[in-house]
Amino acid sequence: MSRNRRGYTLEEYGDLSKNIIGSLVSLAIGEKNYGVGIVLSHRRYHGYIHIKVAWLNSPRIRFKTMRRTEWLSYDRIRFISRT
Repeated sequence: MSRNRRGYTLEEYGDLSKNIIGSLVSLAIGEKNYGVGIVLSHRRYHGYIHIKVAWLNSPRIRFKTMRRTEWLSYDRIRFISRT
């Protein structure tokens, strides 16, 4: 599944979003992982996949109470375990 400049196709979105609700994820910055969260929902917007994450251990040091849930790009998260 290659990602082009226009985002993901509907077929790729269907394959990538299959059974991911409830999965454990972390925020990937470079080679490191920050925080631990659970996937609440997903959407495809202008060809890009966005994942709504509820953080158990927030990667946002200064905004731990304000950003308990947030939308992130599929490319920025790493799956720890899938459902």
